[in-house]
Amino acid sequence: MPEPVKAILDANVLYPFLLRDLLLSLAQQYLYVPKWSDDIEREWSSHLIQNRPDIEPKIIMRITDEMNRSFENAKVYGYKEIENQLQLTDPDDRHVLAAAIVSQSNVIVTFNLKDFNTEELRKYNIDAVHPDKFVTGLIGQGEDQAKWALRKMILRRTNPPITGDELIGRLKKSGLPETSARFYDLFETPPFLE
Repeated sequence: MPEPVKAILDANVLYPFLLRDLLLSLAQQYLYVPKWSDDIEREWSSHLIQNRPDIEPKIIMRITDEMNRSFENAKVYGYKEIENQLQLTDPDDRHVLAAAIVSQSNVIVTFNLKDFNTEELRKYNIDAVHPDKFVTGLIGQGEDQAKWALRKMILRRTNPPITGDELIGRLKKSGLPETSARFYDLFETPPFLE
């Protein structure tokens, strides 16, 4: 059986709650191995603290602690040494590529594809992939695991409760149209979702 893909999750895919929940739920089903660094963690959490004053910073810190406990080997270290050697369109994203190289990740999952020039990534056999394409690929390789990941997301939402249709609709609105279409196709028997 082949090793699961290792994927660096960029700050912009960890920032939105729903996408973060989906990506980590899929990782809990062993569809891939998630990776991030202190810099990535600091970036998404500090932006969330700035942009959402209605969420107490201690709650956001609790989320990061829980992520690191749930995925003990996700945190990447030792990437700073190579960061300045990398050539990217946006130099502020060099730490993301450096973490991908050090962790031997195959993929960087990001909304900012334009910031990761293909030539530089090709040197290290790494691809930058939009989260919609990434998740759709994961569903394709493990439909049953993806179903369980979505089902668990639905069951966790109790205040207020949410239906499967509502959750899939929110995924579509959050920039994942292919993912939502794949989930709709998988759940042709709605009771599984409710």
